[in-house]
Amino acid sequence: MSLLKRYHYTAVAYVAGPAASWANQSRWAAVHDIGNRMGFKVNQIGPVHPTVEGGYQAALAFEGGDTTAIIIYNDLIAVGIVLRFTADGVNVPGDVSVIGFDNTLIAPVVTPPITSIRSWGRWPYAVCCC
Repeated sequence: MSLLKRYHYTAVAYVAGPAASWANQSRWAAVHDIGNRMGFKVNQIGPVHPTVEGGYQAALAFEGGDTTAIIIYNDLIAVGIVLRFTADGVNVPGDVSVIGFDNTLIAPVVTPPITSIRSWGRWPYAVCCC
């Protein structure tokens, strides 16, 4: 989140995965708490299906909005969002940055490649952006 602050992002959204997921609840809590402390406007979209199609549908929620960075439950949803944005002429990362979770093999394959967070231990204390 400090990197987002350094590059003057102002509005951050979190795209939620399954509501009952422990990882989803933990990730949202961290994004919400840290974002608020850093002065971001923070909101949540979803939950959505943790698939590329779920991301494609989630992208609709951002049309015409002021969100400058999106942190997403997993890389599959992030891929769907990037594909939809690209099809609609939204410049990623120029207009909006898309950040996934889990650092899966699909993240670098998409154009543009997705920044993905790999976590280990107790989130949010041990995080690496790859």
